[in-house]
Amino acid sequence: MLDRVLGAHLPHGRPTIAEVGCGTGGNLPMLARHGEAVGLDSAPFAVDMARQNTGLPVWAATLPGPLPDGVGPFDAVCLFDVLEHIEDDGAALDSVAGMIHPGGLLFVTVPALPWLWSRHDVAFGHHRRYLQGPLLALLRDHGFEVLHSSYFCSLLLPAIVAIRQVNRLMGVEGGQDFDIPAAGMNLALRKVFSAEAGWVARGSLPLGSSLLAVARR
Repeated sequence: MLDRVLGAHLPHGRPTIAEVGCGTGGNLPMLARHGEAVGLDSAPFAVDMARQNTGLPVWAATLPGPLPDGVGPFDAVCLFDVLEHIEDDGAALDSVAGMIHPGGLLFVTVPALPWLWSRHDVAFGHHRRYLQGPLLALLRDHGFEVLHSSYFCSLLLPAIVAIRQVNRLMGVEGGQDFDIPAAGMNLALRKVFSAEAGWVARGSLPLGSSLLAVARR
């Protein structure tokens, strides 16, 4: 899905692309197909693993905070499920704006729908889940022009809601949703999720458990 979104909105050529909060680098090879990709992360072990896993440049950096000396600015910055981990998301966006060339792009994904808050969010260290209107207002307030937005993970939303409700009724408080389903089920879920890619890249879905925005500095 992210591959389709980037392909629909990035300029032609080889733009410079930074993923802030890249973790161990799982998205970086995909980003490298669209331009000159680099990663940044606050965890030293993740920076080391991302370098080893991808062979791409990866630096230590935190949000809010400046870029390392000699790094950036970039034609595009990606924040894939990062903002919800930062207590002051506005200050984080101010820092990100300074990482992007004027006219450059920001790609953001966040968990959506505050009423879906659960043990999953606690386990992942989230501060919040977002609604579309407040997220877009936040981007505008911090120097960005919103070009495109959509909810996603929409087809699977009924199942997600059902699981959350069952857990609440059963009083399940601990643990998290880290377990990977059996291979056949995982493949089926992936196909359902992937079916939304074309819609999310250029259109807008009205509801989903996650939210995407593309904005210009």
